[in-house]
This record gives sequence, C-alpha cells and structure tokens, in this order.
Amino acid sequence: MEKIHCPEYTGASEPLDFTTYFKEYQSSIQLCLNSSDDTFAQRSIIMNQEFDLQLNVDDIKSLENLCTVNKLTVPDENLSLPLTEIPEVLAIKEAHPITAAAQSLETVESLQYFHDYMLGNIIPLIPSCTGKAYNKENGFEPDIEPGSAFTYSVTVYRPINTLLNVRWTNQRVRAQYDIQVLNTTTLVELANRIKCVSDVFVTREVESVEEVVGVGDNPKENYPSRCIFIENVFYNDMSHPNAIDYSEVVRKWAAEKDINGFKNKSMEGVQIGSLKFRLGYGYVYIHQGNCEHLISFSDAKLLQSSDLRVSKLYPQVNSIKRLTFFHCYICHINHASWLVVGSDRLPMRRTFFCEKCCKSYMFIDGKKIGRFQLYPYHIYDNDSDHEEGS
Repeated sequence: MEKIHCPEYTGASEPLDFTTYFKEYQSSIQLCLNSSDDTFAQRSIIMNQEFDLQLNVDDIKSLENLCTVNKLTVPDENLSLPLTEIPEVLAIKEAHPITAAAQSLETVESLQYFHDYMLGNIIPLIPSCTGKAYNKENGFEPDIEPGSAFTYSVTVYRPINTLLNVRWTNQRVRAQYDIQVLNTTTLVELANRIKCVSDVFVTREVESVEEVVGVGDNPKENYPSRCIFIENVFYNDMSHPNAIDYSEVVRKWAAEKDINGFKNKSMEGVQIGSLKFRLGYGYVYIHQGNCEHLISFSDAKLLQSSDLRVSKLYPQVNSIKRLTFFHCYICHINHASWLVVGSDRLPMRRTFFCEKCCKSYMFIDGKKIGRFQLYPYHIYDNDSDHEEGS
C-alpha cells in the first residue's frame, strides 16, 4: 500500500510502538503526572532536579506571584475588563414583540416555523472531554489514574466509493468527526462508534416517490460484515453468524498480481494500543459491502489528570462536522428528500428535490417523465452522531 500512497507525501510518521514509547516517556515525566493538590512542592522538586535551582516552596510561591499574568498591563488599560457578566444597560432587549394581531401574517408564521424547526434539528454541543466535565458529582467515577493509559485521536472521514469514475459523496474527501479512544479500546468498540447512514437505511433505486422505502429493512443485521485495514492487515469482524470475510477477494486479487504481504486477522479482542501504525496516514473501514470510510490516527498522548478518566465513556466523540442540509433544487425552501441521477431534463447529473417538487416536475400521473434514476435521500441523526446521506 505504501508504494501507491507514499507516506512521505502525506506527512505520516513511521509505524510506532506506542506502548513502548509511552512507558519510556512516562518514567521521564512521573512528577508531572502527580494529581495531588500540592503543586508548589512538585514545582520545587522539578526545579531542583531538572534545572539545578535550589528553590523551596516559599520561593516558588513568590515567583508565581511576581510573574503572574495579572501584572501584564499597559497604560490606560480598562480596569473593568474582562467582563464577567453583561451589564443590564448593555443587554439587547426584544425591540418588536410579536403581538396577537401579527400572528396572522405569513411572514411571521414562516419565521415561527423556521425557529421551531431549527430548535428541533440543531446539533447539540459535545461536552468538553476533561476531568471536570465528568466527576463523582454527576454520577461518573474516574477509574483511570493519570499516566496509566494513553489516548488516540481518530479522524473518521465521510464515506466514499472507489469504483472507477464514480464517487457518491462530495468530490473531496472530508472529515466527518473525531473520536478519542484509549489504548485499551478494541477495534470492535471503535467500529461500533463509527455511525453511518448505510447502517440504518438501504439506499436503492425506486420507481416512484410513493414507494415505501426502508420499511422492514435492517441493514446492520442483514449485512453485518465489516473490516478495518491497518498496515497491510485486514481485521475482520466475524462475530455474527452471517458475516463474511471482506478481505478474501482483495487477497485473492493481490495473489494473482504477485502482491504479497496482506494478512487476515480477527477484529475481536484486538486492542488499539497493541498495534503499530503511522500517525497521519489513511487507513480504511469497510462495511455494508462497498461503503468505505477513510480513518486516520491523528494524535496520541499520555492521559493526564485534566483529561477524561472514566473508562466506560470511551470511545468518546470529540467533535462533529456541522451537518449540511441540501435544499430542493426547484423551490430552494424545503430540505431535499429525493435524489435524481442522470435525468435528460436537468443540467446536472445529481439533483436534489423535495417530495412536492419531485412529484410535480419528474412525474405525470405517477409515471416518470423521461429517463432518470430516483433514490431516497436520508440525513441520519442518532445520539448526536450525524451522517450526511450518500
């Protein structure tokens, strides 16, 4: 794989043994991992051992008081800044309240509908992954000691299809969300955290917008096979009785082309910390036949006292790309629910329609006008994990 996608061109690192690396790193910074409140004593020890400065605790306190950022002021600085709360005189009040008489206006009704719709579809903010976000007070007991584990940041990209001259999503590969995992997180747990619309809806061609789509379908149960490709190894999930080995056809093709080095292993029980891989290099998660997600390990760091230290909350979604809604090509008002492909009456190969406009422009008495392919378009929203329909 490195011969085709050269790691030097992507800025990726060499394959690293992170377990060995962090064991050596941990021994050199053990003082910094102490989670006790006696930080001045820790700093005194560090100053003595690392910098050969014989400073006691009182000296450290004096230095901190002398070098505090609060002393970084300039002449004529506004002493009332920064504001801790907005004064009443600066608060913006509602200038034009909606009266009962105004409720009959169509513009007011449209504004109210838009406001209510956005409240129901806005993406919730993901809480900060810090030790303060989850603690004993809100029902989560930290069970990981600082320095005893390390974490990875895994970037998951939008699904792509690698068929020649075909790409069902955007023309560029774009990040979808970032997942933080522990070194003890297994590949199965990581795969379970990757949410995709193809696991919920079967995107297939239909003949009419009246056709019921998705009723009785359970793609994740009917097509449970999946695998992750990392450093020339296919890690397959064969836990389901109906699962198949996705790597078999690839390994067979590679053998016919005299391409060696591909291996096949089970995904179950494989901890991410036990693997050697490159930071910043693209690997692949495959499921639902030909739905492929690029994934990359973008960062690795030793767990500290300020990080999330509740093991049951991993894998943790750190950030999600803003969900984009496609509007109807004709009315530009409603969100799209249908995708028309290859129509001889439209200037674009792929066109999005709402149901009303699709019925009125693409059909007469329920029959197609011209030749085109019709697909339902879904936007998946589940537990704050958002996937744009492909």
